[in-house]
Amino acid sequence: MMTALVMDLLQHYTSRSLPLVDPGDLDRPRLQRLVDYIDLHLHQPMDLAAMAQELAMGELTLCWAFINRMGRPLYQYLAEKRLQRAQLLLRVGGLPPDQVVPYCGYPSVEVMQTQLGKKL
Repeated sequence: MMTALVMDLLQHYTSRSLPLVDPGDLDRPRLQRLVDYIDLHLHQPMDLAAMAQELAMGELTLCWAFINRMGRPLYQYLAEKRLQRAQLLLRVGGLPPDQVVPYCGYPSVEVMQTQLGKKL
């Protein structure tokens, strides 16, 4: 009996789609604060908990609100911002790859070059 109840509950809750978060949770001022936070900390490993705390939001709420507001996941936005900065520093700044890595948040030159190769 207990197994049947557990199976029914699992089926019920796993077959439902997750509710959308109100995009208003990430209104224009909060979104700008998040973008500014990312720009200031792009050279560091990103911490979802710190970003959510900066906006006084839950982590899951932040992730869903970002997708609803921006049309793509936060991790994808971060990857794009890192690529943009790396390309800017390499092309316009003329810096060698080993000097670009610390400013873009990549763990190594190889990882950065792999990511740049996918984008170029």
